[in-house]
Amino acid sequence: MGDDSWLLGMVCFDAVGETTVEDVLRAFLQNGFTAEVGQEESIEAVADRLHGESSADSASGTELLGADGSVNVWYDRDDEYNHSRHTYTIDFHLSDPVDDIAPVTIRGPGAWIDHTRQNHDVQAQVEELVDAFEALAEATDPWVAVLAIMPDGRKIPTDRLPEHGIEKLPFVTVFGAAFLERIGSREHVLATPVYETRALDTGSVLVRTRDLPIVKLPLDEGPSGSPEKHLFEGLSAEDHNRFVDPFHELAEGELATDLVLCEAHAPFEWEGMDYSTFPELPDRDEHCHVLCVRRHGQKLWEAHNGEFIRRLVAEDGQPIGDLPAGVPPDQEFISTAIRSAYEEDPPMHMYRMDSLDDPSVYASIQGMDAIPEGESVWADRETPVTR
Repeated sequence: MGDDSWLLGMVCFDAVGETTVEDVLRAFLQNGFTAEVGQEESIEAVADRLHGESSADSASGTELLGADGSVNVWYDRDDEYNHSRHTYTIDFHLSDPVDDIAPVTIRGPGAWIDHTRQNHDVQAQVEELVDAFEALAEATDPWVAVLAIMPDGRKIPTDRLPEHGIEKLPFVTVFGAAFLERIGSREHVLATPVYETRALDTGSVLVRTRDLPIVKLPLDEGPSGSPEKHLFEGLSAEDHNRFVDPFHELAEGELATDLVLCEAHAPFEWEGMDYSTFPELPDRDEHCHVLCVRRHGQKLWEAHNGEFIRRLVAEDGQPIGDLPAGVPPDQEFISTAIRSAYEEDPPMHMYRMDSLDDPSVYASIQGMDAIPEGESVWADRETPVTR
């Protein structure tokens, strides 16, 4: 993550409380952060400044105006590390929250989160940031709140419900009651396959996708699976055992690129071709061959020499139909395109080919094996087994 990355927090709510500003500031001050509250200035005084009135006016019971303004905070934990001071700005737009999707926003540099660029452990700072964001959500009870590393507009709400615009989860999301009603029960959201979920006292659920906001090794992303499918498509853990073979989308005679492994080079052992028994599907970057295949019936055949490659796979993980005569069980390829329904959708557009001379996106990236006519892809087979 380069220096152009930045942190964005959005706290979306409609009802402003009398102590919203103070509550937001306390959420940070109680979790390792310092604010621009000077020695002679209290949190209440900062709130009065943002509300546009003096402490005396506030004490007299005058109705507070909507607060608009900014307060800077920075991580200032006294520990063994010499933390760089990176200032984050909390913006309050409380005058008319109905017209502002996020009356409270947080913005600032994101480079400090890249642990490869620091001389100290950033994990402690990240943990306190998440704790502060949780406390902020407890105080404001938003219908949704997100904490994301930008730019990535797919990961932030762009409108109110139901047109929220969140297609992919950011680093942290707090789903309020209004959002939970649309994506399932609280228990369903708490079971999202991510690094961490937390149940808030307000009834909301905090969903944290990974240990750090950026993808840098080592990285702990929690359980495998697609949290977006779990949340937004109503899938459950049972869908781990329902498989998707994208090559079912091919029409009879159509071409595509299949990235395949043979049994000898697969990173696991199995007794038969049954995807549901594999301990883990192969890494998408691991393959023996990148082959142009053509669909005929429920089977895929190499398009250059007509050799059998594999059968299409049903939702239960079992190949459909019988092997062609002359093909032993250990000479059917495993496709890395096959996924469980719980994972991201297989990108079929990356596999499609319009002709033998027009490689797919994957073939352009990975290269493609063109097996000469009359020869077999298998080293120990003299001639190909064709239909």
